[in-house]
Amino acid sequence: MMQALSDQAAEAVIDGLNVAALTREQMERTRQGGVNAINLTIVPTSGSFEECMVTVGRRLAKLAEMEDLAIVATSAEDICAARDTDRVAVVMGSQNAAFVENDLALLEIAKRIGVRIIQATHNAKNRLGSGAPFKGDEDTGMTEEGRLWLSEMERLGLLVDLSHCGLRTTANFLAAATKPLVFSHANAHARWPSLRNKPDDMLRRVADLGGVTGAVMWTPTVRGDRWPTLDDYVDHIEHMVRAAGIEHVGFATDISDGIEEDPAVWSQAWGPGSLPTLMEGIGPWYGYETERLDGYRSLSDTPKLRERLVARGMGEADADKVMGGNFLRVYREVWGG
Repeated sequence: MMQALSDQAAEAVIDGLNVAALTREQMERTRQGGVNAINLTIVPTSGSFEECMVTVGRRLAKLAEMEDLAIVATSAEDICAARDTDRVAVVMGSQNAAFVENDLALLEIAKRIGVRIIQATHNAKNRLGSGAPFKGDEDTGMTEEGRLWLSEMERLGLLVDLSHCGLRTTANFLAAATKPLVFSHANAHARWPSLRNKPDDMLRRVADLGGVTGAVMWTPTVRGDRWPTLDDYVDHIEHMVRAAGIEHVGFATDISDGIEEDPAVWSQAWGPGSLPTLMEGIGPWYGYETERLDGYRSLSDTPKLRERLVARGMGEADADKVMGGNFLRVYREVWGG
């Protein structure tokens, strides 16, 4: 008989936001890294509901072809079942709510096909609010449609993610929320003042709601003066633990592991000249080869993170919480099971 989920939480390693390739080779790398579950961005960050559903259909077909390596997870128990059968639990997530913004009834359909996590905004404005690149008065905050979206997400038991929201929009959603939510992939603004990072008061508000912040490995959010190392990343984790508590911090890779990109195309989308407000203060070190941390290049490197946490003085049980136990607890509370 399977143990109670609370007894198993320490054994689940969960990547809070994953944008890696959906291939057998990548699933093997993920298993090699001891990662039991990933919040996989399953739909494009722009596009209509119909276009996004076509993408979901194709990706579900890919997952069906590798059911010996991965399963779709819609509950915390599914994550435990995947771990127990040495497979990767794929949680279907979206990094933008724009695909349902025109009709919130579509959230019910998204839930029925297996989507479990949705961000309010990405790096732009939508009908719900403003994305992280907008600062000051440019961030117009959560809209009335955003308030209705939040209420419906909470009613349906879907996990709200505010990672890419602008700071004013984030604050508005946090003030209105009544159930656990997440910054699935964001770092401490106090450690590096990127617009993608969150101030301590917001980290604490997520904790007060019972949620989790997943420290993100995307290097422009870690530091700006030089190519960040795994130790620089752990500095963010330690700061977030001090600010929000050990029960409310996780990790997220947010790296395109297993995807071969054209450097010119990458540069236009994510290079030093892209999203200028998010790149403020980033030195000339940043480029195609330094988008990932020095010391963490692939999900197969994940054991290095836990080793580093323990080496820096974090207890074994607390390290297990950061590596996945905290996300698993929130998934169980929001989704049930």
